[in-house]
Amino acid sequence: MRNPPTKGQCHAVFLLIHVAGLLGISGRDLWVAAARDRRTIAAHSFDLSTTADALVDWGFARIEPTVSVMPPLAHLGEVADYGTLKAIAVALLRRRPPAWLRSVVIDGAVRTELIPSDDLAALGWLGEDIEQVLAVVHVAVFGQEDDEFTSRLGLAGEIAVLASLTHSGIRARHVSLISDAYGYDLESGGGDLVEGIEVKTAFPRTADGFHLSRNEFDISKRMQRRWKVVQVVFSSRIVATGRATAADVESLRELSALKVHEIAPRTEDSFRWTESAIFRPAKDMWTKSELVIPDNFVFKLNG
Repeated sequence: MRNPPTKGQCHAVFLLIHVAGLLGISGRDLWVAAARDRRTIAAHSFDLSTTADALVDWGFARIEPTVSVMPPLAHLGEVADYGTLKAIAVALLRRRPPAWLRSVVIDGAVRTELIPSDDLAALGWLGEDIEQVLAVVHVAVFGQEDDEFTSRLGLAGEIAVLASLTHSGIRARHVSLISDAYGYDLESGGGDLVEGIEVKTAFPRTADGFHLSRNEFDISKRMQRRWKVVQVVFSSRIVATGRATAADVESLRELSALKVHEIAPRTEDSFRWTESAIFRPAKDMWTKSELVIPDNFVFKLNG
């Protein structure tokens, strides 16, 4: 059985669940034959033998003494409607999550553009529910607070900018590794001449905005022209390769503290900070960075 499940494969699973609930079947071959006897397209279009073996191997079914289906699939053998097939897909994805699942959920949102095209096509039958299904499975498998990939992606951007500064002969310190209290990720200079760089990492489809914490914003107000945002936009192909290189950087641009302050809400009666806020600068507010990421830059996203 391929992963992720197509609609037809979920229907094949339904047939096996259905006949297991109706008959006291002994043995895998009789189970498959009973499902194949159902007069449906799925019964004759899919490899029911492989599907049955997968259900047993994955712990969804037992053969002895008679065939029985285990929760959470046990109650899904009555009607092969869309809701049932979606529930089967969720169960299969939870038991065998695709390798890319952790990587495509960023800041709680499912980034379907990061899903391999063949797998996205396989899940296309879910329509608008695809994001809901993947979000539910992601929480079930990794937990609500899982942010490992997001952290690694952010670190990749910081390391890339740090490498660029070093390559340009600028001595910089990676202060975000020490504490978030600095209000920026990298700093150069010293004393009253300290300059802070807040690095934001994105993919092309997520580059229109970024989160800024209240502390980062307050520090930018204090430092003014000595603070800026540098955004690193990586190609989405790094999700598949598991590493970021200089060739994967699609753009490197900067936003001054003054521009950040320009778009920040000013009326406290209608705006309140929580832990962070989303800033969406207009394209013409950004300036192309003069920094150059060295050709030998490589960062592994899987640790």
